[in-house]
Amino acid sequence: VGGLSKEAFLAECGRIIDGVKDTESAATVTLSEADSCDTALDEESSRKVLSLINSVRSGVILMSEDIAGLVDTSENLGVARIGGDKAAITVSVRSTSDARKEAQLDELRAIADKHGAALSTRGSYPGWSYKQDSQLRDTCVRVYEETYGKMPKVITIHAGLECGIFAGKLEGLDCISIGPDNFDIHTTEEHLSLSSSERVWNFVKNVLKNI
Repeated sequence: VGGLSKEAFLAECGRIIDGVKDTESAATVTLSEADSCDTALDEESSRKVLSLINSVRSGVILMSEDIAGLVDTSENLGVARIGGDKAAITVSVRSTSDARKEAQLDELRAIADKHGAALSTRGSYPGWSYKQDSQLRDTCVRVYEETYGKMPKVITIHAGLECGIFAGKLEGLDCISIGPDNFDIHTTEEHLSLSSSERVWNFVKNVLKNI
C-alpha cells in the first residue's frame, strides 16, 4: 500500500485514529487482501487525487458572530469513488448565508481547477438565518409552556432544513422547525417516537388556535 507493508500501513492508520478518538470513538480501518484489482490509479493520478483531498478544508470554516457556539459555515469530505477512468469526491457545504456558501464553492472550484478536475453541484439548500424577532417563535414558546407546564428549549442548529427553501421563496416569512423525537437518523434503523409524535400533533393544534 503506497510502498508500505501491511503492518506499517495499519500502524500509520492506528496513529491517525488515536488523534481523532476523542471525537470519533468508533473510527476503524480494515485492510483485506483481494485476489485481483480491476481498478487502480497510476502513481501520478494517485498523487493528484491525494493532493486534491488534502487541499479541501474539512470541518468548521466560520462560527456565528451572533449566536455563541453555533457553526455558521462548514464543509466536509464525503464519499470518494473511483470508476472507469474517473475519480469523484463528494464535499458537503453548509452555511446560514448564501453568499458565504457561494464563497466556499468558489474556493472548491479553484482547488478543482488547480488539479485538473471539474466541480458540479446538486441538492443545494439555501441559507436560513436566525431572526432576532419572531412572533411565531414567541407564540410557540408561550403555547408550549401553557400546554406542558415547562419552557421549551429554543436552539439553533447547523444543518440543511426545508425552512430555508420556504424562506427563500417567501420574503419575510416567519418560520420555525419542530418535530417528534427521531433516532438513528439517516440510517436503516431510523425511527421516531409515537408518543412524541402525538405530543407534537397536539402542540401544533394548540399553536394554530393562537395565531
